[in-house]
Amino acid sequence: VNSWLENNQSQVAVLKPNSDRNEIFIVINPDLVSQSAFDALSKANLETFGPAGALSVLGSDNVWHSWDRPSPSLPILLEPLNLDNFWLVGSNIISIYAAEFFVLVIILVAIIVLITFLYLILYRRRT
Repeated sequence: VNSWLENNQSQVAVLKPNSDRNEIFIVINPDLVSQSAFDALSKANLETFGPAGALSVLGSDNVWHSWDRPSPSLPILLEPLNLDNFWLVGSNIISIYAAEFFVLVIILVAIIVLITFLYLILYRRRT
């Protein structure tokens, strides 16, 4: 969002700070004629790529640019990863993606069993 705003000028911004509540805030560029801002907002829901997400900005090219907020369910690492907190971070990631981790472990075990089986069969043929 910051890099887009640094390089572009917006006409209208639509902000929905809380996804649980049905309230939005509309910010209109004071240099823009109000009627063109209202026209852009009235046509917004008719467009395929209209405003969506937590923040939508109508650029000077009359194209809506939208951003979503990060998922609140995922934890954010507030300190650098090091050997002291590696185990805690790993266990948190495993608890979030438990099903995927379980499937990964099963696949790794199957690969190890297959390699061991092949080794035993090939070794038995040689002796």
